[in-house]
This record gives sequence, structure tokens and C-alpha cells, in this order.
Amino acid sequence: MKLSRAVSEVLGRAGVAPEQFELLPRERGWDAEVGAEVAVGPLVAEVLRELPALVRRFNGLGLIVAVDVRPPSALPGPTDHATVVIPRALRDTVADPRFQPFPGTDTWFCQLPAAPGTSPLAVTLAAASAVVLGFDGTLTRLYTPGRARETTLRLLAFVGERRDPEEASSGRPIEGTSEFTHPLDVLRAFADEGAVTGAMHAELAQSERQAVRDAVPVPHSATLVETLRGRDYRVAVVSDVSARTVTAYVAVQGLGIPPEGLLGRGPDTPQLLPDPVCLRRALWRLDVPPERCVMVGATVPEAMAAWATGIPFIGLARDDRTREALLAAGARHTVASLAEVVDALRAG
Repeated sequence: MKLSRAVSEVLGRAGVAPEQFELLPRERGWDAEVGAEVAVGPLVAEVLRELPALVRRFNGLGLIVAVDVRPPSALPGPTDHATVVIPRALRDTVADPRFQPFPGTDTWFCQLPAAPGTSPLAVTLAAASAVVLGFDGTLTRLYTPGRARETTLRLLAFVGERRDPEEASSGRPIEGTSEFTHPLDVLRAFADEGAVTGAMHAELAQSERQAVRDAVPVPHSATLVETLRGRDYRVAVVSDVSARTVTAYVAVQGLGIPPEGLLGRGPDTPQLLPDPVCLRRALWRLDVPPERCVMVGATVPEAMAAWATGIPFIGLARDDRTREALLAAGARHTVASLAEVVDALRAG
């Protein structure tokens, strides 16, 4: 679930009608502007009731809720708690003994831990009978950063040499593509240019076959697959990497995922994520509805495709920037290591 939807649901449960509030994006979250007719006391009380569950749902995010006040810069923000900040003028209205004054300011705050019980990650996994895994970034790191950039530049040069002049004049210019950090960025950007698309697929497939020879497994990825199979989950892999590369890696690593469960880029699957076509094909092969499946991935296109398909997404995020991007794209959970997914499976 996206954070914006969770905020809207909390406001609704507090009796705030959709026409009484507006969500406005900001750098690290959302501002909720509510109508003057909304009673602040009941609203804050509902927020305090709901936050422990949200801390579990958005584990590791470090939620901060500020009501009519800017949070003090020195405010502690542990990732396993939510922090609520109110101005002194609302202290009597809220009347919750958990609030305490923040030294040197006119604000009061309280911190709420996650709700007790089974972890939300374990609950999500327990509700599924099948798991779809991403490939590059989830099972393996196909490219080092340097090799990824080198292959990206080579692919951009390849596109520049072979573009149809008419498509080049009306399509995306090669200049201004410095934001591309991965070869698949190039493929997505120029996938609609028919004259070069087929050749681009072939050129990238060759680079992927070379890269997979030195590909390094993501820590705990083999244990994750082994744990899933040992608990009778049906497993598939969905990727924008060529199907031959995915199949070769799975075979060499001895992961034991059936070939029919490996869906990569190929002549019959030209659509790239976040287009959900490949994920829907995986659901058909796994013979499960979206609500009985979970996807574990590491990229924003994967999270967006899972969201569009209705599949709960668990994002592997190694830093805060990636975590926030995955949550914004629809991830239900994020983890810093696949070991957390393994532990949740074993606890379920």
C-alpha cells in the first residue's frame, strides 16, 4: 500500500470526508490540508490509534506526523517508531498523557512503537501460495556500476548509429540521456522506435550473456529460493533481462525453478516493465490470483507493475533513497536484506 493511500484511509476513519481534505506531495511525504470544520482533537486521537499498525506496515520508514507545526530539527526519529508532534496550543485539546514537551520549543511530541504481534511481512507472505522474484538486483547483480555505465554508453552509441532519420527527428534525442545508469534504461527510452528496437534487443542480449558469466548472487537469494520451495510456494522469475540469460543463471546456480516459471525479455514479450503483461503471464502460469501471490523485487518498474497487477510487493532496498522510491511506487514492505524475507517465511 502506498503511504498516500494509508494517510487517506486514516483521515476517512477519523470521519474526514474526501471533500474535506487534500493531499499535497512534499520532499519526504505528504501534507494533508483539512477543512476548518474538521475537529482536531478526534482527528489526532484517530491518528494515535492507527499509527502503531502503520509503523508495522511501513517498517523502517520512520514516520513523523506533525499537526499544525514544523517538527524540530533535533527531533529523534527512530525507524521502528512513529513520532507525533503538536504545538503547545493543541496540548489541552489532545489531552493525551503520552505527549511531552520538546525542550527549547513550543512543541510537544510522543513516540509510538509498532503494534505487537506477527510481523506484517510474515502476514503478507502467509497469505500467498506463490512468489514472483525479480532477477537483476534480486537474485543477482548482473552488472557492476562501472560495467552497467559502460554497457549503457555502448548501447546509446549503437542507437545513434542505427536510428531511422525520421524517427530520430521526432523521437527522444540521444543528448540529455546522462540520467541513464542501466542498459535497460536505454531500451525503455527507445523501445518505440521500430527501426532500431529489434537490433537493440539483440545487442543487449549479447551484453547480458557476457555479463552473466561473472554475475554475483545477491546475498541470501539462494536461501530464499530454497526456503520458498521447501514451504511449497510456487516460484517464478519475471525480468526485463533476456529469457536466455535468466534461464542460464538459474541453471548454473542450481536454483531449481522450473523453466516454465522463468519469464524474461524475448521476441514474444517485447513489453517491458512497468507494463504488467509479463506479470499477468506469470500469474497464469502459476495458476494463482493476484491476492494469493507476492512479488519480491528491487526496482521501481517492478514495484509499479506489481501495483498495477494487484500483487503485494516486497522491495529490497539497500538505502533510504531506494526505500522511499519503492514505497512511492506501491511497495507494501521494504527490507534491507533478503534474510528478512527468509526469517519472515520461517516465522509464518
